[in-house]
Amino acid sequence: PLPTLATAVVVIALDLSQPNDCLPTLERWLRRLRERLDAAYERLRRRGSKLPDQLLGRGRCKRLQPRTTVGCSNHRR
Repeated sequence: PLPTLATAVVVIALDLSQPNDCLPTLERWLRRLRERLDAAYERLRRRGSKLPDQLLGRGRCKRLQPRTTVGCSNHRR
């Protein structure tokens, strides 16, 4: 069974001792994270869950307005 996780934080730490490797490393980890999220969202959608769309909407809201919640109807305080 797939556990439901409504809130999560992802931390990606980069080794700055080799600065030329930072961007490719970051891109690799972000790609892997996106693949895992997409797969989890697809499994939830197949089960009829609306959670993926709710989470994606919440994420879009936060990216569009990083310093304020004005205009974000789905933001919970």
